[in-house]
Amino acid sequence: MRIGKTASAVLFLVLAASSQSSFAAQVYKVCTTLSHDGKVFGEPAIVVKADTDASVAVSGPHGYKLRLRVTDAGDGKLKISTQLNSAYGKISPKMVVLAGKPAIVSVGSLTIDITASRAGS
Repeated sequence: MRIGKTASAVLFLVLAASSQSSFAAQVYKVCTTLSHDGKVFGEPAIVVKADTDASVAVSGPHGYKLRLRVTDAGDGKLKISTQLNSAYGKISPKMVVLAGKPAIVSVGSLTIDITASRAGS
């Protein structure tokens, strides 16, 4: 079967467009509440591409730096790696959560409440 040049070009563009969209990075919105001994000292929200580090830093007496990475774990689950350095201490919990559902991790007196979902959901 012989395909004309125009038909070949159209087929190439359709295949290129479909492969490009399948490799587009997923974007997540991560909302957190940071607390020490039950008292909130930060509530950052971060938009992050899948498998990419993101961070937010706040200075001052209750300052902190929060780094995180979100990876799709399949079946509506997300793997979240966090690293919190704060005026109250440091923790680096890793967790698998259901997308859109809140999770709470406490280590000693530090707590991270976290909800991650696909951006635009």
